[in-house]
Amino acid sequence: MKKTILAASAAVILATGLMSCSGGDLYSAPEFKHEYDLSFELIGNELMYYPYQIAVSGNWLLVFGRTADDNTVTVYDKDTGEEHKSGIKYGRGPLESISGFRRVSVVEDTVHYHELSGNGGLSFSVSDFMTQGESACRQDSFACPQWCSYYSELPGGKTLFLVNYSYLLPDAPAVRRLSICDLSGREVHYDGSPVADREKSFCLYQQPKVAFSPDGSKVAFSTASGVLLELFDISSGIRLISECRFLEPKITCKNGGYVYQDDYVFGFDRMCASDDRIYAVYDGQSTSAEQKRASVDARPLLFKNIAVFDWRGNPISIYRSNYRIDSICPDPDVPDIIYAILSDADGRKYIGRTTL
Repeated sequence: MKKTILAASAAVILATGLMSCSGGDLYSAPEFKHEYDLSFELIGNELMYYPYQIAVSGNWLLVFGRTADDNTVTVYDKDTGEEHKSGIKYGRGPLESISGFRRVSVVEDTVHYHELSGNGGLSFSVSDFMTQGESACRQDSFACPQWCSYYSELPGGKTLFLVNYSYLLPDAPAVRRLSICDLSGREVHYDGSPVADREKSFCLYQQPKVAFSPDGSKVAFSTASGVLLELFDISSGIRLISECRFLEPKITCKNGGYVYQDDYVFGFDRMCASDDRIYAVYDGQSTSAEQKRASVDARPLLFKNIAVFDWRGNPISIYRSNYRIDSICPDPDVPDIIYAILSDADGRKYIGRTTL
């Protein structure tokens, strides 16, 4: 397949009048127009395994995590929380997953597991899985570039990947490269990082927070620590809409890893999106020093809030709950309804539902 390659750089786009939410390189915590208390309705029973992600597909809730039976996806009724099906075994055999269930994209009715280290994965239609079980799964392969730290399918048959080149590669083509390839083989790139220090940039984009608009026209990226939020229009190419420096990622890098500095403020955890809004699991108050000082049993829960932004990065509302929120997703049919994986103060995990 012939590939057409188009490229843009951060420096060029910045020179054309990029909006920066906080202005220049300065960080400023988001100021929300509205603040609300948030209550959740717990649906179903306590989850007796560690869930990584929740997604909605039709009338079903999909929770990804390794169960006691070594299944990696469990399907629940969206209204009642009743468990209906579980499958896709943990392992290295055919149609099994060793880590892909932690890196899942759901595009309409199709679930994709991504085993980034092996350039492969598996996929299945949710409706077929509910009637056929694991026989509905197919093995996938994809050309994942070296140093790829994120990969996902998009609506319309596009694929997106983030290549996070090592800071030890002085001849790398870019510090960071965001790429999209469509069905025709046309490939577009966005080169550059908003973090000038190469080692720090590498650390912050090894596990980025990512959310797509359901129509596939926009994508949001945030750093693994702190909150440096980038919003892109990807409807035809890759165009940076806004760069928002909310919470400085105060980390100390060493040998490709990092530790939090004492005055580090916890920022985003997970993100999801509708066509109009971005929803982020957010802390914004707790510091690394506070977590270190407290005993394990007395540590306050982190990430109890849902922060809402528009697609230019403007803070809209913050919702404060009494649970740690581990994963969220809006209902595609009613985006104000949010489903979540919740943890209480004793570490018990549940599925919750709320309306924003």
